[in-house]
Amino acid sequence: MLLIFVDSCSDDEKTVVVLVGLPARGKSYISTKLSRYLNWVGINTRVFNVGAYRRLQMKDYNDHSYFSDENNEGVALRQKIASEALDDLISWLTSDVGRIAVFDATNTTRERRLWIMERCKTHNFQVIFVESICKDKNLIQENVLEVKVNSPDYKSIDKEEALKDFLKRIEHYEKRYESIDDDLDKDWSYIKIFDQGKRYLANRIEGKFFLFCFLVGEHCFLNCRTVGWSQHK
Repeated sequence: MLLIFVDSCSDDEKTVVVLVGLPARGKSYISTKLSRYLNWVGINTRVFNVGAYRRLQMKDYNDHSYFSDENNEGVALRQKIASEALDDLISWLTSDVGRIAVFDATNTTRERRLWIMERCKTHNFQVIFVESICKDKNLIQENVLEVKVNSPDYKSIDKEEALKDFLKRIEHYEKRYESIDDDLDKDWSYIKIFDQGKRYLANRIEGKFFLFCFLVGEHCFLNCRTVGWSQHK
């Protein structure tokens, strides 16, 4: 069934999948899985990971203070890096080869998401947000311990210290985090994933239902329980 939805997509249609969510919520996992699958079925897809752009520019990671809104230099640098990643995404998607681009970053404020939409709108790209919401502390800790403390940011740091630093990083993001609002953002196309697949909410995903099928299917999470539809008029 998934292949039918994929084959029905227009070759001329360009789409940006924008990840949303706090750190350690599985955004990069979703991005990688989605990209691999779409490329496998013949849709040229590429992930633009803002964290990777940051690590290219910042050879040495210091500590969580870089992610604090009180760090003006860090705020400016984060915006600059996000802009560069989005510029590359747009350049690639406007080429003849690109069809679906995945913007893998936290994108935790409505202001940031509006900025992305405006940039994409000028090129007539379709935008669909995928927000990963996880409040299960066990799942979060598992992800942090298995993935984040082993990231390049902490290559020369003791795991216990890395864990403390990363949890502080999450706290910085929590202070400014704004989830996609089902009323305020009712005209947006988005999919919300709760606790790594226990529940889903989809809004205005006409023409992109295959993305929803992928996320709900076995390709990402295996414990889907509840699916919700939201179609605002």
